[in-house]
Amino acid sequence: MWLTHDTLLYVLKDYSAVLVIPDFYERTYVKDIIDILLLKMGFKQICVQQASPFPPPISFPTPETLHFRESN
Repeated sequence: MWLTHDTLLYVLKDYSAVLVIPDFYERTYVKDIIDILLLKMGFKQICVQQASPFPPPISFPTPETLHFRESN
């Protein structure tokens, strides 16, 4: 059986998709990809997940990590 556009839409309507987006993204591009996945490709539902859910921690120097040069 050859996969045509119609048979592909018939198959994908029962599947969900996961879209992983980078930490920094342009909202319009993500919206366009979601529209393609749902409307053009026909996925039943999608889950949008950011690549890293939390920003990297900011480390502040502590007195133990600071190396001061002793002045004479």
